[in-house]
Amino acid sequence: MYPQSCWTNKLLLHSAMKQFLFYQGIILALVVVIFGIFLGKNASISSLLGGLAWILPNFYFTRRVFRAMRRQTADPRYMLKEFYVAEFYKLFFSAVLLILIFKLFTIVAIPLITGYIITLFSCWVISICVIKSRHL
Repeated sequence: MYPQSCWTNKLLLHSAMKQFLFYQGIILALVVVIFGIFLGKNASISSLLGGLAWILPNFYFTRRVFRAMRRQTADPRYMLKEFYVAEFYKLFFSAVLLILIFKLFTIVAIPLITGYIITLFSCWVISICVIKSRHL
């Protein structure tokens, strides 16, 4: 018998989503602390804002896609449509957040961009680790 996939079990799916977002938050916290130690408070806040400009839209994306996957009668075309719509909104919200951060806050550009990029990259690394741990 094949091992059960986390995509077919609602509890495993919910657990994978929580684990994914939890690890992404930990990585952002580490980046913020490192910038705070080496470059000061403004750099730390800038890296936090950069990371949040990725994590918040990514949280929306994750919730929307996983909600579509949880539906027992989900048509693959519906799931694909939900994925693309969620991805569009994720990128749109991320761009809007970055514009607002640049307009509303006094930021240090390098830590902001670094926080954004590290959080974005961690999304891929964590996805691979979570999927491998679920034995897909």
